Amino acid sequence: MSSDVKYSVKQHAGLIKRGIKIYSTFPKPVMMSSALASVIEALVPFVNLYFSAMILNELTGAQNRERLILLVALTVGLNLLVLLVQKALARWKDYCGAYNWNQFYKVYTDKALSMDFSNVEDPDVKHEYSQIRQHQNGMGFGLAQLSGPIPGMIKGLIQIAMSVTLAFTLFTYKVPEDSSYTWLDSWWMIVIFIVVLAGPVLLTPYLNMTGGKIWSVATHFNNKANRFFFFYLYNMIKDSDAAKDIRIYDQSKMIRKNTDPGNDLFNISQWNKFAKYNGRFVAAGTAVAYLCNGLIYLFIALKALSGAFGVGNIVLYVGAVTQFGMGFSSMLSQIANLLNNNPFLDKVLQFLDTKNPMYQGSLTTEKRSDHKYEIEFCNVRVKYASCGE
Repeated sequence: MSSDVKYSVKQHAGLIKRGIKIYSTFPKPVMMSSALASVIEALVPFVNLYFSAMILNELTGAQNRERLILLVALTVGLNLLVLLVQKALARWKDYCGAYNWNQFYKVYTDKALSMDFSNVEDPDVKHEYSQIRQHQNGMGFGLAQLSGPIPGMIKGLIQIAMSVTLAFTLFTYKVPEDSSYTWLDSWWMIVIFIVVLAGPVLLTPYLNMTGGKIWSVATHFNNKANRFFFFYLYNMIKDSDAAKDIRIYDQSKMIRKNTDPGNDLFNISQWNKFAKYNGRFVAAGTAVAYLCNGLIYLFIALKALSGAFGVGNIVLYVGAVTQFGMGFSSMLSQIANLLNNNPFLDKVLQFLDTKNPMYQGSLTTEKRSDHKYEIEFCNVRVKYASCGE
């Protein structure tokens, strides 16, 4: 399996949809609990953003005592309520996901139990199953990977929606006509703002996705290293009889050859190459995000300096823009994770779609006048009412 497998948008969506459908068969609502916990987690920062801005505006404006007390009370009360709901949903999510890892494997074992014995023992089927388990155990690819990106995408969507709602008035508040900063309201300045905003929103996730593809390659490397490690440094060592064979057949040279630190499979420098490749793109994405966010904050500060809005709105808009960038970047990054995972998920679904060649159902025979038939049964499975199979 290669990480370079190409799928159409429809195929990508179909794989993810089937994966989510498998989660719906779990005894606990794993995906639903994670999604609801993500929604509340996304809302928490906006409660503080909005009310902090209102309190600052009141402190630097009318300074009405009754309104200040009300705003503080609402801030504390809503924070407490949201925090309690967040903790409750987090506990529910942990409860539903407590046996996730076992549940993933149960999907595979249930399939194996429904297959004919000869089919289960087929070398190609066994190899396919082994690869699925190795990719899941090693780097988390396959069915297990869906449990993170889907809730992450939902959280990102909530962040985007709330950010746009709070930051909308940034463009409706106009700079006073007698100010020297009226150019901040010009159409070309709005275009520049959108272009700069697109830097961390689009370019950063793309760079992270490009760098993250290296782990789809590393998982194959990791699987091979694990096979050598577990055989020579676990399976062989735990058996006391292996010591005799190692001495008689002089296997120590072979063991040293395959487990030597200089071996590419175990050499840390190889993993450093993977990390450096990914690190270059992550660093570039981080630099783009900070540079663009700095320019956006400068725009907000200049508009506040011109008298377009109060000090509290600076906190509101800076926070909203930050949350928007984080939400959009997170959503695109999670989509990238899903797309990078789809070749591995495809292998899982192909295994689950393995057809059982064993005939099931009633038999049809030709009509004979003497009512005499000869039927040969091969690989028959008989089920007795009281004894099972």
